[in-house]
Amino acid sequence: ESLRGATINAAAAIGRTDLLGSLERGKQADFAVVEAGSVNEWLYHFRPNAVLNTFIRGRIVYEARRN
Repeated sequence: ESLRGATINAAAAIGRTDLLGSLERGKQADFAVVEAGSVNEWLYHFRPNAVLNTFIRGRIVYEARRN
């Protein structure tokens, strides 16, 4: 529910589900790739430096350095 509240429900609240809120063809594609075993691990056990990549409008703007 938290993830939906921050994505598709937030887009609906501002009337922009046509462009925002979910990963679908034709939408803006702003998202982060988080290193986690499951969505529950990410939501409840988030840790510093867990973000692997960040995309804005479908283009990568951040890539974590891995040793």
